[in-house]
Amino acid sequence: PATGDIDGDGDIDLLLANKIDPGGRKSSIVYEFENRGTTEEPSLHQSGTLNLPNAYHYAPALGDLDGDGLDDLLLGTWKGRIAYYRNTGDGFTKVDESFVELERGSNSAPALADIDSDGDLDLFVGESGGQLHFYRNEGTTENPDFVLEKKSFANVEVGHRSVPVLHDIDGDGDMDLFIGSKTEGLLFFRNNGTKNKGRFNKESLPISIKAPSLAAPQFVDFNGDGVADFISGARGGGLIYYHWTGQ
Repeated sequence: PATGDIDGDGDIDLLLANKIDPGGRKSSIVYEFENRGTTEEPSLHQSGTLNLPNAYHYAPALGDLDGDGLDDLLLGTWKGRIAYYRNTGDGFTKVDESFVELERGSNSAPALADIDSDGDLDLFVGESGGQLHFYRNEGTTENPDFVLEKKSFANVEVGHRSVPVLHDIDGDGDMDLFIGSKTEGLLFFRNNGTKNKGRFNKESLPISIKAPSLAAPQFVDFNGDGVADFISGARGGGLIYYHWTGQ
């Protein structure tokens, strides 16, 4: 899954992708769910599918890459390429079908976060081998330029198929790292560095959840209470949702 304000109305919308269309089309499908509720009471309705070329294993990530206030789309694929689609307000327009390409590995799974607190979004990419690739944004908030800095970020190795998400789970002002995997479910790496320079250490999960195989984690504040809830895709399809109760 990927979450963000796709239509610019101030609430959280949802994209869901699969490895391959169960209906027989030899391609992954990305489904769009519009939030027709409010920031406090979301109501997600499937509004269509994205018009994309045939490819296996689409993995979406949303974030404002051009500074216009709309969340743009990075889309990973089985071949290891990540495409960039700009949000025009009326939909997504392809900018570059190979915006980032892994030097090795497949099943690219992008995640966006400002890891160095410089005001722009950096890029983390999971892949089939279970490692995590880090691309620092050397561009600007309007024109991103992702430069590979580490092929194995923080020496992360999760066995098979890494799917990252960055979230400040402990409220100390820096981004912590969660990684879903095929074999390990969900793993946690606490950031014991600073908001400008991270230092990640593997620890036990700080939240009580039952993580599925092939977890695809996201943190999102669906109900506007100021704290993020947890959602994840899973091997069997669908979406699991854990609401944060404050405990």
